[in-house]
Amino acid sequence: MANIRHLRNTIALFVIVGIGLGLSGYIALDFMQSSFVEGAEPGSMMQSLGQLFVALVALQTSFITFLLGSVVAATTGLSSAKRFATRRAAAIHNGGAAAIGFPLMVGVAIFIMLLALGGGGGESTAGTTPTSTTTESGGLGDQINWSDLATRVAALCIPTALVGAGAGFLGFGD
Repeated sequence: MANIRHLRNTIALFVIVGIGLGLSGYIALDFMQSSFVEGAEPGSMMQSLGQLFVALVALQTSFITFLLGSVVAATTGLSSAKRFATRRAAAIHNGGAAAIGFPLMVGVAIFIMLLALGGGGGESTAGTTPTSTTTESGGLGDQINWSDLATRVAALCIPTALVGAGAGFLGFGD
C-alpha cells in the first residue's frame, strides 16, 4: 500500500510541477504577445519581432520543462528511497514513477502554455482580412508535429526514469 501511495504522490508531484511550469509559461507568453504582437500594426516589423519573441519564449519554456524532469526525478528519488525495503525496490519504484510522471508533467505544461497562444478564450481574428496574421488564429499549436513531440517525450522518459532509479538507489541508505 505504501508503494502505491508513493507512486501516486510522485506522479502527482510531477503534475504539480507541470502546472507551475505551464502557468509560468502562460504568463510569460501572454505578456510577450500582448506587449509586442497585439498592439502592433499587422504585417509590420514590430509584429514580426513580437511573434519571434513569443516563439522564443515558448521554446525556452518548453526546453526548461524537458530539463526539469531529471531534477524532479532526483528530488523525489532521494527523498522517498528510505521508505522501501531494499535498494532494488527503491530504484524500481522511483524509476517507474518518474517514467509515468514525466510525460504527464510535460503534457500539462505544454497544454497550459498553448492556451496563451490562442486557445484560451481570446478572440480570433482569422478571416477578417486576407492579409491579417495573428498568433491567435492558427496558433503555435497547429504548427506542432504532435507525433514527433510524443516520440521525443517518450525518449526523454528514459533518462528521467534512470535518474529517478539512480536517486532511489543512492538515497536508500541515507
